[in-house]
Amino acid sequence: MNPPVKRQKRGGRTAPKKTLEIAHFWAGAEQEPVNSLIRGFEKKNPHVRARQKIMNWWTYTTTMKREIRESPPDVIVHDIGENLLRFLKDGELLDITEIWERKNFHDVFPEWIKEKCSYHGRMYLVPSKYFTYAVWYLTDVFKKHGVKPPRTWDEFINVCRAFKESGVHPIISSGDGIFDLFMSLLAQVGGASFYEGLVRGVESWKDPRVVETYEILQELSKEYMYPHPFGFNSPMAWVKLNNREAAMHLQGDWLNGMWQREYGYTPGKEYNYFLLPPIHPSIGRVMVVGGNAWAIPKNARHPDLAKRFLEYAGSLEAHTLMAKKGMGILAHRHVPEKVYDRISAGLRNELSKHPTVHALGSALPLKITSMIIMQNMKIVMNPDLRRKDIESLTAEIDMVAREHRALRSLNSLRGYLSG
Repeated sequence: MNPPVKRQKRGGRTAPKKTLEIAHFWAGAEQEPVNSLIRGFEKKNPHVRARQKIMNWWTYTTTMKREIRESPPDVIVHDIGENLLRFLKDGELLDITEIWERKNFHDVFPEWIKEKCSYHGRMYLVPSKYFTYAVWYLTDVFKKHGVKPPRTWDEFINVCRAFKESGVHPIISSGDGIFDLFMSLLAQVGGASFYEGLVRGVESWKDPRVVETYEILQELSKEYMYPHPFGFNSPMAWVKLNNREAAMHLQGDWLNGMWQREYGYTPGKEYNYFLLPPIHPSIGRVMVVGGNAWAIPKNARHPDLAKRFLEYAGSLEAHTLMAKKGMGILAHRHVPEKVYDRISAGLRNELSKHPTVHALGSALPLKITSMIIMQNMKIVMNPDLRRKDIESLTAEIDMVAREHRALRSLNSLRGYLSG
């Protein structure tokens, strides 16, 4: 029997597939969900071959600005928030408003994510996933020491004391993890309105609520934290948690997928989470969130193929595929709860019940976040600082924030006058 003959185009040659270059930072635990998304797209578009350009998050975020100017991929992914404005202000992303209107995306994504995907009333990104933060632990460690997940702040401190008395470091964090802990504490101390006021520049970083947040961070780092957190990064902190060198780790929900992929653990069995307890009953619980979205560089080589990819990437089918593969919490509202694992479903449900605020690393300009990181280091590395010393540190943050607002207002005025 003769083998089947490939369909040939005019001239006797098989039409070559077009290559769509997709740049992203989803390696490791999130790689397979992205692979499933791309397989689904290629199945619907057999004439297209997607080529992934993968970098770690730090390399990606520090080089992509230049990348899309010199050698732009067809599709990129990015954290939504303040740092994305540098692309939008410079007109480096393609306007995809017509995709949003034609695919009715306005009806299927949460309001806060839609706001982050727009600029001056036009749409430039398609949401992929969002994430939140929790305190993670290994269940055998809690069971061994007779500890249960705390529900109140007093219970949390008691848990820390119990582990410390048993000779176990209660909390493990890294230098970047300290920033996550700071913003999570700030949301609980100040509440959503105050937190967002700091982000918008209508509240002062000298406020007593910021000082209180730093005093809590100081106590936790001095009394209950694994030593020298600025000496290692987040992956190293996670390894120390898995080595049972510490009991608890505040981190993003991507740890859920990492445990499943790297260790073969079952959500809720070998590991679990609890939400950072409310500090003040009058404030209640506030959850920190962030998100990622797809975009098309304005000078992409294949903009029509890229638009087709974004149409698919924003579809219920694509989000469901990725949820099934353990991507985390997908942005599409109609992804069925049953396709999520136990932990992602639980976090998604919690987010629907509590106020949320945007992660500071994405919500604030780099100039301000850099100052906060510096002050975090001073707090953690100098545990005997007094309140007046902490007030001086918050005043320095406030000065940088005010300088940034003044410069931004001046640039806006210049733009208005030159226009």
